[in-house]
Amino acid sequence: MFGFFKRMMGQGDVSSDNAPAPLDDAPVIAFVALPRDVALRADAVARQLRDVYRVPATVDPGGDPDAPAVISVGGTMVGLTVIPKPIPWSDLEGPCACAWHWPEATDVMRGHRAHVIVAVLGPGAGGPVERSLLATRAAAAVAATHGATGVYWGNGTTVNPADRFIEKARGASVAKPPVLLWVEARYARRGDGSAVAFTTGMAPLGHKEFEVPATRREPGYVLEMLLDACLYVLANGPILKHGQTFGRTADERLKIRHGPSMHEGRGSVITLGM
Repeated sequence: MFGFFKRMMGQGDVSSDNAPAPLDDAPVIAFVALPRDVALRADAVARQLRDVYRVPATVDPGGDPDAPAVISVGGTMVGLTVIPKPIPWSDLEGPCACAWHWPEATDVMRGHRAHVIVAVLGPGAGGPVERSLLATRAAAAVAATHGATGVYWGNGTTVNPADRFIEKARGASVAKPPVLLWVEARYARRGDGSAVAFTTGMAPLGHKEFEVPATRREPGYVLEMLLDACLYVLANGPILKHGQTFGRTADERLKIRHGPSMHEGRGSVITLGM
């Protein structure tokens, strides 16, 4: 995967800006699903962050045992709250049904009985990508120390099994963002045999979402291309301009367009002609 975009072709309209307004103060939130209600082990989470990810994490002393635990990382706060009930199914149903990478998502996530909310707050960790990376590591640390079954990434409406989330988090960095954990790519067929596809999760990372308004290509190709596009701009910045073309070979020239979304409320997106 992620072999696309190695050959960029055409200069396009360099005045078109891919990135929406920065989200430097927006929280990043993940939900770690647990098979049962447990006591929060904030010290173990902080230790995991230090030992596995080399993150200088310390637990803030608190006087209220019912208040969320706070882990400090420089000027950034990581809040941890145990909720003794499942994540609302209204939030999980769509992401689980569309989790092409995890066929057991609905069965596994329906079975959880409690969850931990992981929230990264404050600008100290840097921009949206840096804060998302910290939230990913914190969620993975919670999952590893609390027997989690799955993780729901609220900013991108993605679900992943806990073991995969932990594995991907350990290999993630700003240079190698874990796009499969952060971005949901959906593909839906129409009655005429064509299909649409789109991403959710790029806007909270400071970039425009991607859409394919009409295609007859197979789901695997389309989903791989969307995720590859996301990885490309996360690693290289908002450099896909209106009017450019791209492809895996010199003969493949897929058109990039900037314009309004096919869905209300999503603003301007990047459409990929397929």
